[in-house]
Amino acid sequence: MAFLGKAAIAIAVATGAALSATSALVSTARAQEAVFEGRDKWLFPGWEKIDVVDKAKVDNVIDLIDFTNKELAKRNIGLVVVVVPAKALIHQDKLPEGKTLSSDVLGLYANILRDLATKGIATVDLMPVLKALPQDQDAFFRTDYHWTAWASEAAAKATADLINSKWKLSGQAGDGAKLAEWTKERRFGDLAANFMTPEQRAAIGREVFTVRKQGGAEGEGLLDEAKAPVHVVGNSFTAPYLGFSQALSHDLDRAVTLTWNPGDVGPWATMIQYLESDSFRQNPPQVIVWQFNEGQMQQSPSAEGLWAQSSIMPDAEWKKKVEASLAQ
Repeated sequence: MAFLGKAAIAIAVATGAALSATSALVSTARAQEAVFEGRDKWLFPGWEKIDVVDKAKVDNVIDLIDFTNKELAKRNIGLVVVVVPAKALIHQDKLPEGKTLSSDVLGLYANILRDLATKGIATVDLMPVLKALPQDQDAFFRTDYHWTAWASEAAAKATADLINSKWKLSGQAGDGAKLAEWTKERRFGDLAANFMTPEQRAAIGREVFTVRKQGGAEGEGLLDEAKAPVHVVGNSFTAPYLGFSQALSHDLDRAVTLTWNPGDVGPWATMIQYLESDSFRQNPPQVIVWQFNEGQMQQSPSAEGLWAQSSIMPDAEWKKKVEASLAQ
């Protein structure tokens, strides 16, 4: 698949398949605890708390990102951290009657960005970006955990603007992706499909997913990794189905490569997977874009019960893996 390259995770992305991995995030939770219904038949992930924040865990995650930023800088590689705001934060008007975000949760996203900036870590404030979408373009799918392709592409544009303001990228203008035409498909989102009974799904109803046609524009070739100055590391929010890396490549007019995994693998194991890959060793980028969800900003590499067992490791071990991979 174009724009993935050898470093990408080989996961099928048939229509909507990239979004079906959400169930892995809550494999130990009962279905009725994994999703709750809001106004106008909107669904929200129950595993992202709307009442409490563990500040110590947030601070630890930011310290780990700061460590990574400094280690990458030793190799003259820049880091941009893209944190996607929680669905409940963006669509507060769709929360159930009488259910509101606590003051700590309301301020969490802004506090994360402030703390990243204080550490000198480049990041993008996506709140105004997503709020500025046209009225007929929601930031998140109604019955799904993920942001829409409209939101993904708007975030990519903001990320491209930040990169262009801080780095003069190598490569040739004209290497950027050619975006395909929009298409529509009607189906259940992952929250409805994975966590509701057939009767509940019927009551919630299918929704229309507006995305780019898969496979890129006519005549688009496979990416030459040696030309890619930017690499994206993320979860299913950056899956090709939703178009973040393609739009980023288009807006930068440069090649962009991608490594992504389903959410339960987590950002830590995915970053290690990329840094230990032949692709990184042979063709290190100028800039790595590291995507997190707001809810992941309280979950370190050692977060038991939150990542797949194969992804969990002590924080100190994770740091050693980063150091070792960047020392080669």
